[in-house]
Amino acid sequence: MKLLTYALDGQEAVGLLSADMRRVLPLKELGYPWDTMQGLIEQITPAQLESLKALAESAEGGIPYEDVEKRSPIPEMRRDMICIGFNFRNHALEIAKLRGEDVKTAEISYPIYFSKRTARATGENDPIPYVPGYAENLDCGVEVAVVIGRDALNISQEQAGSCIFGYTIINDICDTRLNKAYTQPFLGKSIDGYMPVGPWIVTGDEFPPDHRFPMRLYVNEKLRQEGTTDDLVFSIPYIVSELTRNMTLKAGTMIATGSPANLDAGDPEKLKLLPGDVIRCEIDGIGSLTNVVTACRDREDGK
Repeated sequence: MKLLTYALDGQEAVGLLSADMRRVLPLKELGYPWDTMQGLIEQITPAQLESLKALAESAEGGIPYEDVEKRSPIPEMRRDMICIGFNFRNHALEIAKLRGEDVKTAEISYPIYFSKRTARATGENDPIPYVPGYAENLDCGVEVAVVIGRDALNISQEQAGSCIFGYTIINDICDTRLNKAYTQPFLGKSIDGYMPVGPWIVTGDEFPPDHRFPMRLYVNEKLRQEGTTDDLVFSIPYIVSELTRNMTLKAGTMIATGSPANLDAGDPEKLKLLPGDVIRCEIDGIGSLTNVVTACRDREDGK
């Protein structure tokens, strides 16, 4: 089942995507109380989830999908996105080789956690900002994002699936110059517009706990990244379990689980992103997320 946030005539709402993916069924019109996806995640019951699944298969009417503006599933996240660095083996090896390090340095014993902040998440077809003179060294990465469905504390790996509401796609945009200049990724990954997420959330009951997600990223229709979550160093159940050891993950928290290597690693010219470039992330079983790199002014230069 796919749940999304959309806008019609400037008004945001939460909807259910029909099974044929042609229509959006407004939840308020179906008699459900939620104004936001965050509220839905916090309040929905198992019985309501089952009723929505049935409606997706059988309901008529609704709004044609192409007529609504697509928003990020949780446009205004209450907490930072949690990210894991070098969590694909092939990406960790890629970085070690580019740095001229022994490949053994790619073998990490503990996940590298960091956060990515946003004022408002970027939705399907929204621009990714390219700021001349400040943020013009863009990098991108397709990642599976886990959405936590209930407050979770001290969850075992075996229990992890029970607290996952669903999955979506994140394009982990960053500015590599800022990452290097500040020696850590927080600023370089947290510029407004650097968190494309979507196009919807696919509920966790669609996948087994050990599901293998094939994923790809294209720039101007050229394949740049390809991999599967088989290559994760630390699995999704492991990540959820470790993060909840003495730390509560609140409902609606998103965890970006890692990005595969670049096919043109080591060639800066081929990896360069410029205004007008179209980035499309695809994850089988979830969907696709498309955004365009767009030039904008630095705030110091005026509005």
